[in-house]
Amino acid sequence: MKGRHFLFTSEVHDDVRLDFPDSTINKLLELWNKGYDHEYICNKLRIKPIDMALIVMDLEYADKLPKRKNGFLGSKSIGA
Repeated sequence: MKGRHFLFTSEVHDDVRLDFPDSTINKLLELWNKGYDHEYICNKLRIKPIDMALIVMDLEYADKLPKRKNGFLGSKSIGA
């Protein structure tokens, strides 16, 4: 459709994950609630930042993500 942008349609998006084990979601929520930053969470779970962003957006949209200080970025850096 002319004049519209469709998400996740280019070749670079082929490796974007849209499904995750429950254990990954549970661990993300645990680390999220402890305030760890997105880099630490991605490294710990071995997921890409785009994966974490999609999970966070999905959980937030479903009202399953607690609000936290500094939002997506978190407040505890790696090694904290």
